[in-house]
Amino acid sequence: MVRQHSPDGTLQRFQELCMAEPNGPQAAAYRMWMEKVLQPLNEKAADIIAEHIDLLDAQVVVPELLQLVAHVSAMRVNLARWQNGEPGAFYGSIISYPDKLSE
Repeated sequence: MVRQHSPDGTLQRFQELCMAEPNGPQAAAYRMWMEKVLQPLNEKAADIIAEHIDLLDAQVVVPELLQLVAHVSAMRVNLARWQNGEPGAFYGSIISYPDKLSE
């Protein structure tokens, strides 16, 4: 998504443009990807974690799994804001996606 919608193909430039122009093409692309692709996948992952947490072979729940569920919940608020016409509430979530899960 970033390579496709960032003028120079970098995440940094893509984020800068999204923040600077919440109604611009990069921000619109980000919202579309979040609504149609990324959030539905994140919702499925959060559901799997919540529904099958008892299957983990550990005494303690891995913090990254809890962070993912919290991130997905927080992103629901952003998506609701976008649906209410608030594009300025656009980039990311108060609770970041757990980086260790994407490695």
